[in-house]
Amino acid sequence: MLGIRVHRIPRQLACRKGCVPAAAAPSRVVFIGLAFSTALAFPPQAAAQQIMTWRLVPDGVVSPGYEFTRIASVIPTSGGRLVVADDRNKEIIVTDTRGNLFHKIGASGSGPGEFAQLHGAGLVGDTVWVIDRSEKRISLFSLDGTLLRTIRHESRDIPTHVLQTRVLGTPNYPLESAIVNSPSRALLLSSRDGRDMDTVARLPGRYTDHFMIRRPSGGYTVGNQLFSDAALVVVVPGGKSVYVVERPSANSPHSAAFQIIALTASGETIWRNQFTYIPKAVERQRADSLRRATNERLTGYGHSAGDIRNAVFIPEYYPPTSDAFSGSDGALWLRREESGMNVEYWIIDRGGKQVASLTVPRKKKLVAATSSIVWAVETDEFDVPSIHRYRVTR
Repeated sequence: MLGIRVHRIPRQLACRKGCVPAAAAPSRVVFIGLAFSTALAFPPQAAAQQIMTWRLVPDGVVSPGYEFTRIASVIPTSGGRLVVADDRNKEIIVTDTRGNLFHKIGASGSGPGEFAQLHGAGLVGDTVWVIDRSEKRISLFSLDGTLLRTIRHESRDIPTHVLQTRVLGTPNYPLESAIVNSPSRALLLSSRDGRDMDTVARLPGRYTDHFMIRRPSGGYTVGNQLFSDAALVVVVPGGKSVYVVERPSANSPHSAAFQIIALTASGETIWRNQFTYIPKAVERQRADSLRRATNERLTGYGHSAGDIRNAVFIPEYYPPTSDAFSGSDGALWLRREESGMNVEYWIIDRGGKQVASLTVPRKKKLVAATSSIVWAVETDEFDVPSIHRYRVTR
């Protein structure tokens, strides 16, 4: 006998290609059979909310005559140039409008205009900023490479982004506190010298990009998490506004949702929106393989299975978003679950509505966009990265 189950679609409709923001649709009843699901009717509001499917058309490779090692950020300028941060080489590369090498900014070192570590880079107006936490300073350059100013950042927080007049960061917790799973972190807004500081938001998430386990013999074992549910902070180019993407991993295949909050550069909330989605389960074979490999590697340091299970995040369902960036037009690009050979991107406009989606091969990581051009970082079989340019067709 064919079993029929009755479910209610929540006020935010769950769909594979997009979603309807909060309060956009009333509850509807659908009947779900064994191998199909059919909505009897869609409300007028949902029908009007049309999610476009975009496609990327190759438009060349950025070839500055420079061998990148690890590309941390790609920032297009209003004049058609690209500013590329290579954090392993500790240099900033500026290309001309054709993608050829224009000049380099900075070098490895501790002197003025040099970087002991390149922890972040971006563009505010025509000024390139670089954060070097090792030297506790922010360096400001003109696009032609002239060092304009060096600012000592004296606070104990970890600066991550430079805005128009202030700096975003997170607290620099002691090492011991990192092994305690905290329900949230603070998002701090400070003056550029780090003296005046306010908490503007909380960043929920139990697992960040790294795990830390105390060793019975003393010290810590540190490693990279394969998954993370920590909230993402995305700054709109120019530093005028900020997105906070909360991305909890779903506990069940029903009622899965994530939230996006848009803030001004001073920390005031512009809007917040919740998006429902159908979560993708982490494949059992992959999860079992990851657990075995992790246990074999970490038990050698004397860690118990319980300590490893508490520290290493292998969820039942993929976190809804694995990465995000903002286009120069203020649109938010969300890289969805990291499963399968392809990965989907959602494009959220400045008002908080999903306007489009596109699918690309998983090895292609989109990193920057204008209203019509997208740049992606791709690596070859030797893990050497390159920057590819694409035109957006709608």
